[in-house]
Amino acid sequence: MNSDKSRNRALPWKSGASAPRKWVEIKQRFSARGWTMAGLLVTAILLFTAASFGATITGTVTNGTTNKPSAGDEIILLKLAAGMEEVGHTKTDATGKFSFTFADDNAPHLVRAIHQGVTYHKPAPPGTNAVDLEVYEASPKVAGVSAVADLMYIQAGKGQLGITRIFAVDNKSKPLRTQMNDANFEFYVPQGAEIDGGSAQTAGGQPLNVTPTPQSEKGRYAFVFPLRPGQTEFQVTFHLPYSGKATIDPQLIYSLQHFVAMRPRGST
Repeated sequence: MNSDKSRNRALPWKSGASAPRKWVEIKQRFSARGWTMAGLLVTAILLFTAASFGATITGTVTNGTTNKPSAGDEIILLKLAAGMEEVGHTKTDATGKFSFTFADDNAPHLVRAIHQGVTYHKPAPPGTNAVDLEVYEASPKVAGVSAVADLMYIQAGKGQLGITRIFAVDNKSKPLRTQMNDANFEFYVPQGAEIDGGSAQTAGGQPLNVTPTPQSEKGRYAFVFPLRPGQTEFQVTFHLPYSGKATIDPQLIYSLQHFVAMRPRGST
């Protein structure tokens, strides 16, 4: 009973009474234009949706190895706010093209392409409406990949020796390819050393936390990280006990163009 009264109060006229002339005129105008209440509701929803999803990013993914469009690659749109939030997921069509429509909140985004299990990224600052990416064929072993530099920084304190090593690796393959395997770049740490952390960074990219993986040989570790065309920089930090004297053997695995070791003044 209460619900009936409440519904009656919501109507512009009481139940059982004739609709006011003004209401009838409004309804007749909508009907004359072919509009129905359901149609008006659908129109309102479409207008709301268009207002809520007002930004569009389109792009093309090209295979840099074959110089042809890359079809069927997964494309992910990430919102860069407090972390990475996925706001779109699609695949490239037969011509390598993709498109996203999303809420325009003036936040920076990142477009990620996945080709043969390797990810490639391109930033999309606020206002960006077109992003093109280049991906490459991946192989376990690629000619033209070489380590070019090894920087070792040694610091002593509080009974410990802290060591940071930075490696630079070039991929100058022709045609351009990405090298990817389970031990893409290896290195040794001294006996008794404990690894604190590691990272990898591609040219123009941000450092990514990558934990080195121990290998079957004691003291040998590997970075499981794709070596894309261009230069990749690896960094590892570790520590070991220190009593005032230490002998550090870098145990180089690769031929290098540059090796630099820096230690604090007065240490031996």
